[in-house]
Amino acid sequence: MACASAATLASVVSAGPAVIKQRIAIVEEGNPDPDVNGLFFDLIPLSRGPLERDSGTVSESTGKFLDPVIRNGQQVLPLVATDRLVGKQGTFKIVIRLDSTDINSVYSVQVGTWSFKNGTGAYAGFTGGGRLTGVFLMQKNHAISRLEAFISKR
Repeated sequence: MACASAATLASVVSAGPAVIKQRIAIVEEGNPDPDVNGLFFDLIPLSRGPLERDSGTVSESTGKFLDPVIRNGQQVLPLVATDRLVGKQGTFKIVIRLDSTDINSVYSVQVGTWSFKNGTGAYAGFTGGGRLTGVFLMQKNHAISRLEAFISKR
């Protein structure tokens, strides 16, 4: 009997706290130049969970284009960036790694990955990441991107 009780207790202890997992999308849109109009975002829940729809501004965006590389025969311009998003329900950072490809002198397309970090308010304790796609309209200095991911909280 004591062995059965010990085994039950061990399985309860090892289970740990429940993990909250939710699928979300973030749409960023606007002028990437913070001295002009700046970027805005919408956070859209794609599955049930504690996070609700939110919107706000990208208060800080730092990034660096790396040297162009050839991937599967196509020249791409890698970018590593961090954006700080300020919404009505809290703040968080997204770390982006993407490849940008110019289609012509008008459009550039981006694909890559991103991660969710340093949340406050409703976003405190969440981590995770996923994929992103975006388009940049060069002549108007206007960008739009969609980021989707599973994020979780212990």
